[in-house]
Amino acid sequence: SEIKCIRFADFSEVPEVTVGMTLTVGDLLISEVDDVVMAISYKPGDPGMIFSGRFRVVIAPTSNQEVALNLLSGNVDVQTDTATAISSGETLLGSGRTQYAIRVYRLGEAPVQDVVVYDGEISYRSPEMNQIVGVGQKVRTARSKTTRLLPVESEDIKATAEIYSRACIGKSLLAGESLQDLTAVYSNLTQLYYQVLTSPNDPKVRQELAKKQVSIRVPDHALYQLARAEKYSPETDHFLKAEIYVTKGAAYSQLKMNDRSAELYQKARSYDSEIFDKMDLKSLRVEYDPKREIVPVARDDQKRYLDLLDKGDFKAAIAGFEKRIRSNNANSIDSYGLAYGYMNLKDDKLAAKYASNALTLNEKDGRLLPKQIEFCKKIVDSLKSGKINRYDRR
Repeated sequence: SEIKCIRFADFSEVPEVTVGMTLTVGDLLISEVDDVVMAISYKPGDPGMIFSGRFRVVIAPTSNQEVALNLLSGNVDVQTDTATAISSGETLLGSGRTQYAIRVYRLGEAPVQDVVVYDGEISYRSPEMNQIVGVGQKVRTARSKTTRLLPVESEDIKATAEIYSRACIGKSLLAGESLQDLTAVYSNLTQLYYQVLTSPNDPKVRQELAKKQVSIRVPDHALYQLARAEKYSPETDHFLKAEIYVTKGAAYSQLKMNDRSAELYQKARSYDSEIFDKMDLKSLRVEYDPKREIVPVARDDQKRYLDLLDKGDFKAAIAGFEKRIRSNNANSIDSYGLAYGYMNLKDDKLAAKYASNALTLNEKDGRLLPKQIEFCKKIVDSLKSGKINRYDRR
């Protein structure tokens, strides 16, 4: 490894940072070479933060469930669903579920800091600026000049696309893949990343990037792209929805989460029953047997409560779903069940609350079927318009 770590606990030096190494608050990571890429991930299945080139970064303390770092110099590219708090010089950045980059470098004798936002938004705080910075914007701070808000340039996008591509290839090789033509794989990944960073709301380019990542066994990066592809894809595009869920299922299969994978394959078929005949399953390494019994999307206790809804025993069903929520074992199906139950009990406010919760949770877990998504959207939309249709139950 070209990266070393100085432990905060005893100031001992670890000369080589290794894959899977655990870091603690106060640890200092140092790279003194240009051609290096390092990723820090805070949970399984999350791409995390990618550091490149010469850098110095300290793992910072935090009281919240977020990633906290102090970037002293160098580059970091953030691509995570975990809330982040990064300080760099006098600048403090806060974000959740977004994609951005920080570059700290020298222009002549003066230090320069660029903060580039590719997706979502960040909270930017410094002595000269305190505001929300959105997608397509860049903040540049130089010691000799005032802080300026600029548009993201093609050079910024190209640099980030190349860094992400290198990180993906590195993970693929670590996973034991033998990539026959590294140059072609790198070129393809860089092109796809450039398209995603240029058009972050386009679900089709994210899906194409995710398929490539799954094909080289980089499931964590693929799942990040697929979560956004699912969010931005229109409900009426059944083929795209099904394609996303098949790719998601393949990614979870690579993470050895076979039950989750089977659920997603079932969900894909609910959108397009012929999806497994239409896709190139070999490149995704999908081993799909249509005769195999698929694990149900709903858990056993959820199925009991859904049956209660079908029988009209709404209060008992609500009690069951609320019990699951209190046990912190809930997902989007529980919120859907509560929305359905409260709508039938004519509690419009709670029905809309849980319908909205169900749609938000479904962006992460993808458990709702198309008819359940449609039902939740109808409740939310009808309450906004002030016209509740009591017959739009499912």
